Amino acid sequence: MREEFFSIPSFDGHRIYGVLNQNRPANCLVIFVHGLTGEKENHLYYNAARFFPERGIDTCRFDLFSNERDGRRLVDSSLSDFSQDLSSVVQFFADRYQSVHVVGHSIGGCIAMNAKQSLIRSFILWDTGLQNGSTETGPFEYDERLGYYVAKLKIQYMLSPKLIKERAQQGKSVVKKVKRPIMLIFAGNTTINESWVNNFEYIDSTLEPSFETITIDGAGHGFNELGKSDEVFAATYNWVSRVNRLGGDLPASKSQSRAMPQTMPVTDKI
Repeated sequence: MREEFFSIPSFDGHRIYGVLNQNRPANCLVIFVHGLTGEKENHLYYNAARFFPERGIDTCRFDLFSNERDGRRLVDSSLSDFSQDLSSVVQFFADRYQSVHVVGHSIGGCIAMNAKQSLIRSFILWDTGLQNGSTETGPFEYDERLGYYVAKLKIQYMLSPKLIKERAQQGKSVVKKVKRPIMLIFAGNTTINESWVNNFEYIDSTLEPSFETITIDGAGHGFNELGKSDEVFAATYNWVSRVNRLGGDLPASKSQSRAMPQTMPVTDKI
C-alpha cells in the first residue's frame, strides 16, 4: 500500500491537506468528502482507504478545514468554499485517472453536488439530507454577541451565518443541476431518506445509470455499528464498478430506482 500526502492551494489563499492511497496502478479514483463534524481520519474514510485500493480503486481523503498551516478554519467557511476546494482536489488528480467518483457523507454530499461536475464521473451520497428551504437550524443556535451560530453538540463549535443560509438552500435546485449519476446510501436508523421523497423526480433521468438507492438496515448516521461500514463500502464499490463499465452517459428509462447488481456481497468484510 502506498500513501501520498499532499497539500494544494485553494482558490482564496488557503491550503488543502489530504492523503492519496494506492495499492497498485489504477485508472479509477474515489474522493471522500466528510461532514461538518468529520475529518479525513474518521474511521469511515481511514478504513475506506484500505478497502478500495485492495480492490483496484485508489482513494483520496482531505480535510475541509484543518489546523495545518494556512488551512481553512470552519468558523469562517461556507459550503460554497468547501465545494470550490473539492473542485480543486478533483482538478489536481483528474489527469492521473480515467474516472473520478466523489463520495460525500452527511452534508459532504451537498458539498459534492455543488462542485464543478465536468471531471466527476458519479456521486455517491452517504446519508446526505436536504433542507429543502427549511430555516430550521436544528442544533445550531445563533449567538448575537458572537455573530455566529453555535453547534450544541458533544463538542460546541461555531458556524458562519452564510454556511447556515446555504445549508437551508440544499434541495431541488441543487438536485436539478446535477448532471451525473447519483447513488444514495441511507442509514436505516435515521429518517434522512425522507428529505429526498419529493426530490427524486428532479434527478436527471437521461443518464445511465440515473440513480439508485440502498438502505443499510440497523445503521446510524455514522455507520459506526459492527459491519455497517463494510456494507457501505461494498455498495459503493459495486456502484463505481458498474458506472465504470458503462462508460459514457447513455439514454435511460425514466425508472427512478433500479436493482443494483451485486458484484460483491454487501456483507463483505475488510
